[in-house]
Amino acid sequence: MDPGTVKASPNKLYELILLNNCEIQLVDVKKKISYWNSNTGNYGQYGCKLRLQTDGNIVLYQRNGDQIYTINKYCSPSPCELPSILTIQDDGNLVLYRSLSGSIDFVIYRTH
Repeated sequence: MDPGTVKASPNKLYELILLNNCEIQLVDVKKKISYWNSNTGNYGQYGCKLRLQTDGNIVLYQRNGDQIYTINKYCSPSPCELPSILTIQDDGNLVLYRSLSGSIDFVIYRTH
């Protein structure tokens, strides 16, 4: 995910946004408020990318490769035996899960 990229919930009421200043925000579109953020907005001058890695971890990297933010959730052994999927649910919850069936089989991380 590059700066300026938006990922929306299926009902389009919530968005995950990577801002140009490298801040990750989860936004309630209707209320126009951010109810979760990564507190990484001071890294924007360096450029960044948000990655879902093969080990199941979500990491925000600076252009030089330094980690700015991570959720610290890993598969063991790596790479993951099950595919990891990051999704925003219609209730606004940002969920990282592993699944074979396409439904949530095992939740790794959720914002609320």
